Amino acid sequence: MSMITIPQININFGKHQAERYLYHFTSVDNYKNMLKDNKISTSKDMFLEKPGVFMVDLPNFTNQWLNNDTYWSTQNLALTLLRETSKYQDKLVCLRIPTENLDESKLRIRSQDKFFNYLKDPYHSDPPEHIKKGDDEENSEIYTKNNESIEHIYQDEIPMDNVELVGIVDIDKNQVCRLHAERGAKQKNIVIDILERLFKGQPEEKKLNYLA
Repeated sequence: MSMITIPQININFGKHQAERYLYHFTSVDNYKNMLKDNKISTSKDMFLEKPGVFMVDLPNFTNQWLNNDTYWSTQNLALTLLRETSKYQDKLVCLRIPTENLDESKLRIRSQDKFFNYLKDPYHSDPPEHIKKGDDEENSEIYTKNNESIEHIYQDEIPMDNVELVGIVDIDKNQVCRLHAERGAKQKNIVIDILERLFKGQPEEKKLNYLA
């Protein structure tokens, strides 16, 4: 199966160029709660000082994440994210968030490479500032140029009025769990198949480039 790349589509976001959209993957049950509460609630890991809504941008996700085995050196990072956010269920939800509706001062980024390299160090001490606080969104291009996988963290709830449903797709949870420890093409092909089905008929579909 061919590799996916998505060209960047930027807008003026404060003093720098930012992706026009960010994307949030979640489970069907979580999505139902979002509709009920009319918001995407914040969450946090054990290291973040402030909770947030976790998102990715597609160019970075389909390049850096898709080709990253940083997660314990065997598990594809993109597949790991889709597996975890689906809550190991048989459906995955993808939501689109326009960045023009977000407050730039509340948007942070964090390198997944730095995050997992810190976790893998058996002698790690207190987490560095980047793990606890992230970095300014305006520096995202630096991490991408360094070929690092980044997550975008919005430090506030996001009203559902500012959220668009991309799609809900079936996933083979048994296959995903079975292959998550196999590095290489098998993992990537699962992610590519899920993305192709998610964005079928969506504006993003026309922006996908396929490289042999």
